[in-house]
Amino acid sequence: MVATKTHATRSRYPSRPGVRFAVAAACAAMLLAATGTARASTLSVGNVYTFSTGSTPSSIDPAGTWTIGDKSFTYLSQSGFGSPNPNPAGLEEITITNFGTNHSFVLADLASFS
Repeated sequence: MVATKTHATRSRYPSRPGVRFAVAAACAAMLLAATGTARASTLSVGNVYTFSTGSTPSSIDPAGTWTIGDKSFTYLSQSGFGSPNPNPAGLEEITITNFGTNHSFVLADLASFS
């Protein structure tokens, strides 16, 4: 009679639950790092006059509405910024940034208003 050896398909480290936890934690960290590498989209609008009269995408959005990602930013009114006419245009700078589910609306270059 020939003796045969049977191999059970078991974990290599059955008595070390800490090793399994460490491997699971490492996999979760790699998954989080992979989702955190998304690139930000930035839309440089210009000044308040441009924000109120332009749009993007211009073929879809009405004047004064700027869309980036899944959010739209719409011009309502202004007080004290720039000029309602293109000449002279205001010096302020509007930038809209989309980073995943986070959006920012930045109004910069306001030194002339102090």
